[in-house]
Amino acid sequence: MFFIYSFTADTPPNICITGPYKTWRAVIPADTHSLSPVLYCSGCEDHVSVSADQPNSQMETDEPQSFFAAFCQLLFKSVRYICIYIIEFFTGPKQSLKGNHSDNKVNLVLLGMSGTGKSASGNTILGRRQFVSRTSSVPVTTECQVEETEINGTCVCVIDTPDIFDDEIESSVKNQHVTKCKQLLQSGPCVFLLVIQVSRFTDLERDILRKLEKAFGSKAKEQTVILFTRGEDLQCADMNLEDFLQDCNSDLKNIVDQCGRRCVVFENKTSHKHQVTKLMQKVDEMLNKQQNQ
Repeated sequence: MFFIYSFTADTPPNICITGPYKTWRAVIPADTHSLSPVLYCSGCEDHVSVSADQPNSQMETDEPQSFFAAFCQLLFKSVRYICIYIIEFFTGPKQSLKGNHSDNKVNLVLLGMSGTGKSASGNTILGRRQFVSRTSSVPVTTECQVEETEINGTCVCVIDTPDIFDDEIESSVKNQHVTKCKQLLQSGPCVFLLVIQVSRFTDLERDILRKLEKAFGSKAKEQTVILFTRGEDLQCADMNLEDFLQDCNSDLKNIVDQCGRRCVVFENKTSHKHQVTKLMQKVDEMLNKQQNQ
C-alpha cells in the first residue's frame, strides 16, 4: 500500500491511496475552517466522509467500516494542518511589494535632451554614483546603460540613455539607441522618465512627446512621468513645483497635461531619499491605475 499527495494552485489538494484491492482519492475542501476530506473509490461508487474535528467520530460509508477506512481517517487527521497551510499559501491573498499591481520589478527609462540631468537623476534613484555625470559642452552619455537597485522590496532597473530627441542626430544612430534600450528592458512594466530642467525649456522639446511616441509607441505618454531637475533653482526663486507648473510655458503645460500631470522634481546635488520615494509613489499610482482599467 502506498499514497501520493499532490496539489496545484487551481485545484484543492488531494491524496491518492492505493491498497491491495482499491484506489482511494481524497479531496480536501478549500474551506479551511470546515476541513473534512472526502474519499472517493476509483472504479466504484464508495465514498467516505472523514471528520477531522471529531476525534471519535465514525466514518459514514455505504458499507461497514473497514480497517483500511479507519487507517485513512487517522492519516487525514495527521495531515490536516499541513493541508490548511498549503491551501492558504496558494489561495490566500498575496501582499504585493509595490502596492496593488502584481509585479515586483519595474523598468525606469531615463529620456530627455542632452544636459537635462538624466544620468545624475539615475544616480539619485540608485542611491550611488553609477552613471557618468559631469558638466560638459558635449554629450557625456553616448550608449545605453542599465543598473539595478532595490527600493522597498521592488527590483528597479534604471536605464540611462543618450539623447534620442535631437533632430541633428542621424536617424540611424537614434534608432540604434532605441533598439538597444528596448533590449535592456527586463520583465515587468516599463515607465518612461522624461527629464526636463525647470530652468530650461527649449524649442526642441516642444514636440518631445511626438518623438517619444515615434520611438516607443503610441501609448508611451500614458507610461510617462515627467522628472524635473534642478529643483534647487525653484528653492532659490522661493517656488514649489505647483507654483512652477502654474506659471510655466504653455507648451510645457501641454506636455504636463498630456502626461496626466505626473510630475516630480529632483535636486541631484543632494541625496534626499524622499525624492525617490515620491517618484516611486507616482510610478505605483500610474501602474495601479493602468491595471484597474
